[in-house]
Amino acid sequence: MDEKNIPGPRSWPFVGSLYKYTPIVGEYTFHDRDATSSKMYKKYGKIVRQEITPGIVWYHLFDPDDIETVFRNESKAPQRMLLEGVVEYCKQRNRSPGINVNGEKWKRLRSNSQKPMLRPRNVSAYIPLQDRIGADFIKRLRSIRDPETNEIPDLLNEFYKWAVESIGVVIFDKRIGTLDGNLGPDSEAQKFIQASNSAIDAMYHTTIYWPLHRGRATAKWKQLCSSLDFIWEVSMKYSREAMQKIKKGNVGKDSSILGSFLSDPDISFEDCLALSTDLLSAGVDTTSHTTAYLLYHLAANKKSQTKLQEEIDRELTPGEAITAQTFDKLQYMKAVLKESQRLNPIVGSFSRRTEKDLVLSGYKIPTGSFVFCEVAVMCGMSKYFSDPDEFIPERWLRSESCQKQGDFHPYVFLPFGHGARSCIGRRFAEQEVYLLLIKLMQNFNVENHHGYIGRRTRLINTPAKPLKFAFIDRR
Repeated sequence: MDEKNIPGPRSWPFVGSLYKYTPIVGEYTFHDRDATSSKMYKKYGKIVRQEITPGIVWYHLFDPDDIETVFRNESKAPQRMLLEGVVEYCKQRNRSPGINVNGEKWKRLRSNSQKPMLRPRNVSAYIPLQDRIGADFIKRLRSIRDPETNEIPDLLNEFYKWAVESIGVVIFDKRIGTLDGNLGPDSEAQKFIQASNSAIDAMYHTTIYWPLHRGRATAKWKQLCSSLDFIWEVSMKYSREAMQKIKKGNVGKDSSILGSFLSDPDISFEDCLALSTDLLSAGVDTTSHTTAYLLYHLAANKKSQTKLQEEIDRELTPGEAITAQTFDKLQYMKAVLKESQRLNPIVGSFSRRTEKDLVLSGYKIPTGSFVFCEVAVMCGMSKYFSDPDEFIPERWLRSESCQKQGDFHPYVFLPFGHGARSCIGRRFAEQEVYLLLIKLMQNFNVENHHGYIGRRTRLINTPAKPLKFAFIDRR
């Protein structure tokens, strides 16, 4: 069937379907993209055609068979929707856009940069350093915890500090110092955290509404430029320091991710800086928000938290050195993370630009179309997960009698994307979260008496409310 017969919101002249996002007549919101996608699915079905602006059509996919078709028909250089504001920013500043490109340039850069990022032994080499950062974070929580409520002031910002420190030591082989005492609002580290959050918000806005920003000095465009300028400045500073260490022979070229990039003749200096900047800023937001949702679910499900603590206590003695093999013994911990990612994915949808004509749900989708794989909505469907609204880590364990991981369609749960364009930092992200989770569960019982922390989309999904978890000493 012709793709124009696909059901979807009505498109109006000049505005497309953007009127659906207005406060008065609209029923959708860009501030909670997954909720909007869920409304579309319930009203229109497993494939939705949306002319977002005149001539720009998006196809939303809610069937894993269709998503499998998309992924199985992509090339070795899959194309996705680019962050147009970032593309224009890099063009104006004459800077490398990093991996925010498509085609052969992306393929070359990804192929070269993934070598140090995806090798398990490269990742596990940072366990001792990141584990010490986790221990320092526990000390900091105790030092700033409210003695009456056991809550942490501005906990999400503390998670940002931990994330900056954890990814900074990987990229630059340097402790940045975010956990040293109280950072003032004008400190470089705190301003970097604020710039990262500001950049994500501006990236999302300038991507969704790019035609409104193109060629105009809008407030969001200025916000994007000022945020990225500061992030680039900080990244340049630490990159130069890392380069000086390498030149002086103080450290080996493989002592940091940046060092590995710099030693690769196939990666230009400009691309090295862009990659390091991307990894640093992305690493701050993804792992911190993942950890926030993970602790929310554990606090809301006391039995799961106790079961996780018992597994950690059984497999690890306090002070025992953690290795890559330790994670293999903590299968319930891995299941807990997966279940949290299922209920609250940080990225709820993945875009692809089709490279050939495809038939999806019986409709012919033309080459060059933008499709969105709506994994967050599918992860909440009872047809794919029994009791989908419940936090049940056991569903991911082969030894349990409930629904097994092998029963799931392989294209429903994709927390890090799929294929050649999947998240390059996946191994580091999981390792950081595991290390901190072990420390938290060894030291505290986590409680939450303030309800659901909500969800707000700002390029990625983030908590919409302050985190007011109580950290009660176990020992």
